Amino acid sequence: MYASDILEGRLPTVHDYRKKDEILDLFNTPVSHDKLEVLINKYNPKKEGIITMITSYSNATFFVTVKLT
Repeated sequence: MYASDILEGRLPTVHDYRKKDEILDLFNTPVSHDKLEVLINKYNPKKEGIITMITSYSNATFFVTVKLT
């Protein structure tokens, strides 16, 4: 998702979700790819979620983990 979508109050929909390999394929920079893979491999999908946000002005990527309650 783009960070601007979140700032404008848009929540993720079913079309925003990606499987591990689908999201990793988006990152061709080894550092980003490796950091995201480590994060994905460590989280508990039943209790946590990962949001990958991309800024619309510089394409900077942020990985945000959330606890599901």
